[in-house]
Amino acid sequence: MPKTGGVTFRQSVLLPLFGERLLFDYRDEPLLDTADVRNAKALEFAPPADLATNFDCVHGHFLAAKYAGKMPCDLAVWLRHPVERIASRFFFGKRNGGETVKDLTFAEFCRLERFHNTYTKFLWNTDISSFDFVGVTEDYARSVGVFVRRFGLSAVPAPPPDNVNPSKDLADSYQIPAPLRQLIERTNALDMDIYECGKRHLAKLARELDVH
Repeated sequence: MPKTGGVTFRQSVLLPLFGERLLFDYRDEPLLDTADVRNAKALEFAPPADLATNFDCVHGHFLAAKYAGKMPCDLAVWLRHPVERIASRFFFGKRNGGETVKDLTFAEFCRLERFHNTYTKFLWNTDISSFDFVGVTEDYARSVGVFVRRFGLSAVPAPPPDNVNPSKDLADSYQIPAPLRQLIERTNALDMDIYECGKRHLAKLARELDVH
């Protein structure tokens, strides 16, 4: 999922663990397509026959349906509170000169349907409860602990986060007026449900694996 701490996770956990056996898959850019097109692309994709031979982990921004059910694999995903994720997406675009946000206020950006319910779009045809791991950005340290224990991996040191807002820590909340926060939650109600389900899933895994 975009803007859920994926770069931090990649740099601090995945690259140290998997090295050259980590495959990056960022080519799809699903939100640029209509629902029918992005869903069809995910269904039509056929994983290379030698994928599992050459790589141990695929990481990026793609619909879960692209790989789920097509080859033996574990599914892992990171979620962030939808309000925080949308704010992160907006301010990232502002810092990096993104055309989508260049002339928009944050309130105007929040009203763009294209950016509503991102989790729902990425999880099309795949239930969050079917994932073998769900990480929560606001509970980053415990999520990493669950990830390495869930998949029998070695713990790794955590270098400074990358690709984050330089004026705030990854888990800090953005200061958003209450009416605008309520608007975001209302227009992203499906994602709010997925996020709450994901938090429960993480808590269940943490209990089972004795991660605190």
